[in-house]
Amino acid sequence: MRVSELRNALEKYNQDDLSQIVVDLYKIIPKKLRDEKAVDTMLADFQQFKEAEKRKRKESKNVSVNDLEHEITEFIQNAYDQNYLAPNQSIKKKDRPKWRFVVRSYIKNLQQIPVDSAEGKRATTLLEKLYEMLCYASEYIIFNTDDPFRSVGIEQDNLFDTVLKRKFAVGMDRETIKSAIKQLINCSLGRETLRSFLINVFISNLKIADTKEIAIEQCIQLKQELEKQKATPAKKSWESEDSEYRRKEKINDIVETIFRLKINLCDYDSAISYFKENILERSKEISLYILLHMLEKYDQKNLWLREYETAVKEGVKPRNQLQFNYQSLKEKGQFANSYFESLEDGW
Repeated sequence: MRVSELRNALEKYNQDDLSQIVVDLYKIIPKKLRDEKAVDTMLADFQQFKEAEKRKRKESKNVSVNDLEHEITEFIQNAYDQNYLAPNQSIKKKDRPKWRFVVRSYIKNLQQIPVDSAEGKRATTLLEKLYEMLCYASEYIIFNTDDPFRSVGIEQDNLFDTVLKRKFAVGMDRETIKSAIKQLINCSLGRETLRSFLINVFISNLKIADTKEIAIEQCIQLKQELEKQKATPAKKSWESEDSEYRRKEKINDIVETIFRLKINLCDYDSAISYFKENILERSKEISLYILLHMLEKYDQKNLWLREYETAVKEGVKPRNQLQFNYQSLKEKGQFANSYFESLEDGW
């Protein structure tokens, strides 16, 4: 159907029908395509979206980092200074809500610059800074949203993947891999992002066994550095407790990364042993749940059963969800699709 034919077809519908048509069309558009085309951003503010698209069409296809670097650096500083959120003299009130279109435009323009060109490294660095700013904005309010990645219309793991691909394209040595791991464990998470998503993105960019081995080596070094940083304040405070909690979270993120790397290298027993010996979790049942959840995602049925039964022998009482999964594996040879499916089967 041509656009003119589409317009004619839509004329016969009332407002309610048109709304339902939009909803139904939205549901059948793949999420990745919605992100790429900024459909959510368009629906949130169509007029601003049209203005942003008009500006983009006027921009030259040959984007220069020299034209962008000062502008992006100034934008990021204003963002951290909350000038897109609070009243100030730097950013006009009418321009503050437009930050999401500005960021999206920057990301698109930087991606157009070939990574192996003279300006490629600078473009990658700027893209990395924008990613880190959005991560920061996911924890601290600097824009008029608590979900900046969604506001911009891009998933956090997709942008992280873009950054990593550009960084690794020019070389994948120990320092580059270590830098990526630091970024992986230190960044704040968006509302729709799990750390596991980013870990999987990181591992997917390590194409050969050698780079995965280097990643394990660098993870172990970073874990040792974090273990040396254990806070020993003279007096406990909220700040010290928060710092200690974050330190432990980072260590656990590294432990999960090493586990997944070893699984990817088909070193299953070593992966399981390492996880069980190094995860920082007081509850053995919670540790078991995390381990079995990951083994399920890798479809390791025999290892799942082994670890479940070993834990039970050691006195761990698994939660109902794990018990249902265990019975499903024993009786059907497959994982239960959900807790509710297990209930329907009478478990």
